Amino acid sequence: MNRTVLTVVLTTAFLLSTSLLIANESALKFIESKFEQPFIKSFEITTNLTNPLIDLASQFIISNTLVEENLLLRKKVNNLQVQLSSTREQLALKQLYPTNQQKVLSDHVEILSADVIARDIIPSRMTILVGKGSNDGVQVNQAVLGPEGLFIGLISDVSSTQSWIQLITDTRSSIPAIVQGARAYGSLEGAHNHLNLEFVDKDALISVDEFVVTSAMGGLIPGGLLIGKVTSVDLIDQDMHPTIRVEPLSDLRKVERVEIITNKSNILPKQSERIVD
Repeated sequence: MNRTVLTVVLTTAFLLSTSLLIANESALKFIESKFEQPFIKSFEITTNLTNPLIDLASQFIISNTLVEENLLLRKKVNNLQVQLSSTREQLALKQLYPTNQQKVLSDHVEILSADVIARDIIPSRMTILVGKGSNDGVQVNQAVLGPEGLFIGLISDVSSTQSWIQLITDTRSSIPAIVQGARAYGSLEGAHNHLNLEFVDKDALISVDEFVVTSAMGGLIPGGLLIGKVTSVDLIDQDMHPTIRVEPLSDLRKVERVEIITNKSNILPKQSERIVD
């Protein structure tokens, strides 16, 4: 009897405990679901809000990177274009002049080397001072050469030990010159940053990239010294002279050493008088 009662009690207790566990588990799941759903919704809302911002930030970073890479590529292209232009000009010079132009010139004229020691601080004046003067044989109106034997100006003032050179780009400068291919004569006028060839025959057939050299007309300077090349030809009126712009082949802002032709010979080597096609 006692065993039967004990068995019934234990069975009842087991069933009751099991029921309570099941009930508690259901309650916990209910509570979890009530708290979990708002959290999940909140997380989804936050994610929906932040994802566009993250995408925008990523696009901004990528865009900035592409801009920087594009700028670097453009800079490299510009550098290559400058190098190509310089190489082409050097090749043209080699066609026009021998390799050692100064050695060839020295066989026909007397050349005096001089270092640039100062530049005029007045913007409208393109003049430089060199450390050679009348004691060295320098005189006013002598022709001056820069790098590669290019004509860059005339002696404008002389002391015993120093000389001022008026560069061809000075607005007061006026040099007789010839467009080689067209054999067209004119007056090469300084325009500060470039040159203008004035009073050229309106019927002259002048093309861009033709070389411009000095003319011996007037007996002031030797003829055939290379100056620059034509960059534009503008014929505004058929009855007027064309407007011809010329760029010097020397960077006159960077000239550090010059060669002064100290005699008045107008005879130059035949090579320097060759026409470049």
